[in-house]
Amino acid sequence: MSRANKDEKEKTRKKEEVNKKLDEWKKKWEEAKAEFSPYYEKFEKQEMLYDGTAHIFRNRPAGSPESKKDSSMVRNFVWELIESEVDCTIPAAKVTALHEEHDALAKKIEDFLNGESMRLNFRLINDRNERETYIHGNSYIGVSWDALGGLHKQLGAVEVNAINCRQVIPQPGRDTLNDCDYFFVAESMTREQAAKKFGKELPEAAEQETQTRERGEEEVKGQNHMQTVVHAYYKNEKGGVGKYTWANMTELEDYEDYLERKERVCTKCGRVILGEKCEACGNEKFRLESVTETEMDLPGDTVTEIMLDPATGEQVQTERQTIRREKVPVYHIREYPIIMRKNVCRSNTFLGVSDVDMITDQQESQKKYAQKMTEKLLKGGSYVTLPKGVKVETTDEELKVVRVETPNQKAMIDVLDIQPDVSKDLTAMSLCYEWGKSTLGITDSYQGKYDASAGSGTAKQTAVNQAAGRLESKRVLKHSAYAEVYRMMFLFWLAYGSDKACIAHDGIDGRTYGELSKAEFLEKDDAGQWYWNDEFLFDVDTASVNPADRRGMQELLEKEYAAGMFGDVQATDTKIIYWTIQNKLHHPFANVALEMLARQKEQEQEAAMQQARAQAMQSALNAADETTAAESEGLYAVPNL
Repeated sequence: MSRANKDEKEKTRKKEEVNKKLDEWKKKWEEAKAEFSPYYEKFEKQEMLYDGTAHIFRNRPAGSPESKKDSSMVRNFVWELIESEVDCTIPAAKVTALHEEHDALAKKIEDFLNGESMRLNFRLINDRNERETYIHGNSYIGVSWDALGGLHKQLGAVEVNAINCRQVIPQPGRDTLNDCDYFFVAESMTREQAAKKFGKELPEAAEQETQTRERGEEEVKGQNHMQTVVHAYYKNEKGGVGKYTWANMTELEDYEDYLERKERVCTKCGRVILGEKCEACGNEKFRLESVTETEMDLPGDTVTEIMLDPATGEQVQTERQTIRREKVPVYHIREYPIIMRKNVCRSNTFLGVSDVDMITDQQESQKKYAQKMTEKLLKGGSYVTLPKGVKVETTDEELKVVRVETPNQKAMIDVLDIQPDVSKDLTAMSLCYEWGKSTLGITDSYQGKYDASAGSGTAKQTAVNQAAGRLESKRVLKHSAYAEVYRMMFLFWLAYGSDKACIAHDGIDGRTYGELSKAEFLEKDDAGQWYWNDEFLFDVDTASVNPADRRGMQELLEKEYAAGMFGDVQATDTKIIYWTIQNKLHHPFANVALEMLARQKEQEQEAAMQQARAQAMQSALNAADETTAAESEGLYAVPNL
């Protein structure tokens, strides 16, 4: 058999294997999608209610007819109440070491993660994630590694992105992602984006999986330039995470161990590509090769050296720590890189409880009452009674003439005002709104409205705290999700990041800077084998203040300051402590106050130094005068023996 025939046979065999694997995954995808498809109808309804649709949906009992009317007036309190729940605060990372000797290292990890959250602009991710959670009951955050990202002296960077609830399709019969043997994430992208990311051209065809697109993107559904790329994450036989990706009938990725460390190797010269193209030959095409070991600079022995002091020219002893280059194993992540956040947990269901579903009945009833009230008001008005045969001029003239023949006809001319009674409708609409608020546990104080039940500032603060308590379980689940995100960010840096990362810390003494080195996490076990120390507990700082209660905390801080809890209220240092904490609570004038106090502190220090110098000069003058007086009298100081 010729070489060409062998190559052709090998290509045919590989193509058959690819098609077989693609068919297997597409079958699993169709089964999972069929099981999950009822949720898409719920998603559509939830989004319509949040957007304030005028459509009146069918009643809850099965088989009831669909309403043919739309409400002409809608008070969208679904949107109003969900927006009242949105928490804009970003919980800061909190890391606890399991061993005492790693306590300082845990603090470094905290500073690194909090700095990364600022770089990644968690505010936008949180804003999108908050509404998605309350509307659909679930939301997702994905953690990945961008090989071309990072600062100038770093190779790659952690990436975090929010994932829409429509995009994630779980394995049938599972309650959480971690329980799934596999799950799918659908992503819409242009054919050009797919070609650039995966290096394969997709055929021009209409997008098929349009139900996975996000809300508000209906106008681009089904267009030929858009394609649905499906990522299948699964647990492989070695306990790691595999990934299989396709679009239509084209395989794009097939990684048995997706999260193992890989290097981009040039297809021409075989060198590792660090940027967008090979520095040696300029080739942009590459292949991925697995990496099990890497070389790192590790601290060596401490040596003593004799050096000349440039100031004195004398020999002095100095200690210097040597650096050794050594091969170490790479860190391997074995967990799904997507974190699921639930609104309220419910047993034996994958999705959490949607707040929209909880108040749908109240919103629908309010629309029906509003439509009924509108119809009453529109049908009301003024009616004129006239005797038969008598006509009234309908011109715009101020004075209108009515011609009557007898006094009886004049008496029959009258105006009837028909004004319907809508007070009961208004009461029912108000009741629907109050029931909706009560269901979600939101009070007027929590919304910042006038609350007649709060007779004082303390009472209003108490009402806010009680409402926040009703929402505490949702906050706990949010904090749990962010703690997991921070943990995954640390693991991704440990697996793929550069040897060192910049960190900064805001403390009492101002902002300090340092470095976080991967070598600090390398240790040897009793057998002398290297291993990565990832034994840290990840949580979030729950001391961050709820925006609704921020003013109450500011007032409490003011009382404690006036009571002298931070020290002398007149001292500048005490004022700096007070306004530093107020700045953490986002007081609008905290930055200005801190700048003025910093100048005042400098002036006080300069005045203190001048006073010290003046006192020293005065003491010297007094001593000189005493010496002169003693000499004039013939007295001399006798040294102590």
